Amino acid sequence: MGSYASLLFRDKEVNSYKSFIPPELLLLFDKNCLVKKTELIEGEDYETFKYITSVSDACSRLDKKGLTFIRFKKLYEEFKSKELLRYQGDGKFFTIANNLTYERYCEAIKRYERKAPNFYLQSHEIEKLFPDDEEIILAFDEDIFNPESNIYFDEAGHLIFIRALLEVFDKSDKIELDFSFLVYAGYIEKEEAENLFEYFQKVMLRRINLDYQIYGYLLKDDPQITEKLKQKIMEYDEDDFLTKVLEPLLTKLNYENVKIVESHGRNEFGSDILPFRYKNELGFYEYYALQAKAVKIHGISSQDGNAGEIISQCMQAFAISFIDNLDNERKNIDKFFIVTNKEITPDAKRVIEEAIEKNRSIIFLDINKIVELVKIKELASFILFYT
Repeated sequence: MGSYASLLFRDKEVNSYKSFIPPELLLLFDKNCLVKKTELIEGEDYETFKYITSVSDACSRLDKKGLTFIRFKKLYEEFKSKELLRYQGDGKFFTIANNLTYERYCEAIKRYERKAPNFYLQSHEIEKLFPDDEEIILAFDEDIFNPESNIYFDEAGHLIFIRALLEVFDKSDKIELDFSFLVYAGYIEKEEAENLFEYFQKVMLRRINLDYQIYGYLLKDDPQITEKLKQKIMEYDEDDFLTKVLEPLLTKLNYENVKIVESHGRNEFGSDILPFRYKNELGFYEYYALQAKAVKIHGISSQDGNAGEIISQCMQAFAISFIDNLDNERKNIDKFFIVTNKEITPDAKRVIEEAIEKNRSIIFLDINKIVELVKIKELASFILFYT
C-alpha cells in the first residue's frame, strides 16, 4: 500500500495526493459523508476511511457557499494563461493564444473523460490519443494556469478543475475521497479519522485568520467593504445575528457579562441577551438589556417586528430586577438596545420613544449603524469569514 489519498469520480481516479489531503477537497463533502467499513485489500481485511457523496450533492454544497459555476468561470478567466508555449524544434519555441473559455474547457474535459483510460496521461500521450482535438490539448496543458496561480494560489487551479468535473460527470455519479492509506501509513491517526472534517474546517479558518493578520490592512481599504458587510449581516437569522455579530461586537465595545439567552420563557428579561453592564468614564456601572430582530422594525401591527411588540419587550425589561454577579446586589436596567440587521423606520422610532417613560433611555441600532461599528472595531474579517 502506498501513502496516498485518492479522489475518484464514478470509480475513475482523478487525482492522488501523497501524504496529505488538500483542505479544499473537503468543500465537496460534509462530516456525514464519512464512510468506514471493512474491505478486502490485497488479500487482507482492512478498515477503510472514505468521504462519499454524489456529484449533485457536491454541486449543491459548493453553490450554497457561493462557489457556483459562474464564480469559477470568473476565476478561470482570472487565472488561465493567456498564451502557451509550443516547441517547434531546434531549441526554438513559439506561443499560441489560449482562447479556451470555461465552457469549452469543461467540454474538452468531458470529451477526454469519455475516451481516455485515466487522468494521468502525459502530454505526448494526450496528443497521440487526441491528435485533432486542440482544445483537449490546451485543457490538459501543464501551464493552462498562469505562473502566479501555481506559485501563490495553487488551490485555485485545483478547484477550477474539480468544479469543471462536476459539469462533466452525471449528477448521480459518485465522488469518493479515499484516505485509508494515509491512516495506515500513520499520516492520519486512526482515532482522529472521524474528526478529519472538523480539523480541516479549523485549518481553513486558521488560513483566513493568518492571512488577515498579515494582510488585513488591505481589507480596510476595500471600497466595497460596507456593502459586503451589509449583505452578509442582513442574511443572518436572529440566532446567527446574535452569536456572529452582536455578541462579539458588544464585547469589543467593552460591555461586560454579555450572555445570549439560551431559551425564551418565563425568566427572559424581555430581551435576547441577559442583562449586561458597562463601566462609564466615572467608574460607575450602567446596566443594559437588548432585543434583536432579523426583520425590519416598523409601525404595522400585523407583521413581525412591529413597534407594539418591541414596546412590550422593552417595558418588561425595565420592570424586572435581577441579581448582578459582580456584587450579588439587585439591579434594574438603565438602558435598552433595540437592534435589527435590517431597517428601523422613523415611525417605529417615534412610537417606541413616545411609549417609554421619558427617563428611560432607548438605543436604536439598525444595519447601517451595526456595519459602522463593525468596521470601527475591526470585526470585518470575523464577520465576513465566520463559518
